[in-house]
Amino acid sequence: MDMTPKQFVLRLGGYREVAARIGISPKTMHAYSLRRRLPAGLYAACCELAREKGSEQPTPSLFDFKPLIERVAA
Repeated sequence: MDMTPKQFVLRLGGYREVAARIGISPKTMHAYSLRRRLPAGLYAACCELAREKGSEQPTPSLFDFKPLIERVAA
C-alpha cells in the first residue's frame, strides 16, 4: 500500500521540519501534506531529504506529475 503525503511528511520529521528544509512556510507544507498528492516541484527536495534521513524514497505516485497526452493517429 502506498503511503499518503501526510505519512511521508511525518516520516521526514513533520511538516514544520520539512517546510524549514524546503524553504516554504509551515502552513503551506501542512496544507500540501493533507492533499491527495504533493506538488511535483517538491519531488527532488523530498528525495534528498529522505536520503538525509535514511528514510524510504517517495514513489512518484505520491506527487502530482502531469502525464503525457496521448497522440491521436493522423
